[in-house]
Amino acid sequence: MILKLTPAVVALAKGLPIEESAPVLFDPDTYEFFSPDDEIPSAILRETLVEFPKVRRVDVQRAYVEYLNDKSISAQFRNLTDEQFWHKFWKVFDDGSIRLTDFCQFEESFYLKAVKEWCKENGIACYVKSGE
Repeated sequence: MILKLTPAVVALAKGLPIEESAPVLFDPDTYEFFSPDDEIPSAILRETLVEFPKVRRVDVQRAYVEYLNDKSISAQFRNLTDEQFWHKFWKVFDDGSIRLTDFCQFEESFYLKAVKEWCKENGIACYVKSGE
């Protein structure tokens, strides 16, 4: 089997803004996903399930600021707690223009990269259809 990394699958990696969120579990035998609220069928051994990656959104923001490699922007975010960083980030980047668009593109590629790395680490064959 091969895991198709659709936008819906990649979206499972989006965690909460700041705090940790409950993991989604993946069955490498059936390629099924189970949310924290799902009842796992008795035929599936819980110990065979693999935790799907969850990336806190503030971690994506921190990676984006680092990616920009701009000393003046980096200085604004230095030594901030996660909560302070989150709020400051939106004040600086949520301008409805190219900055926000650029971040959104970075964010999507960041989640996709995290899922691809997870697949590789767990020996799960995957692919992304061009244009998705």
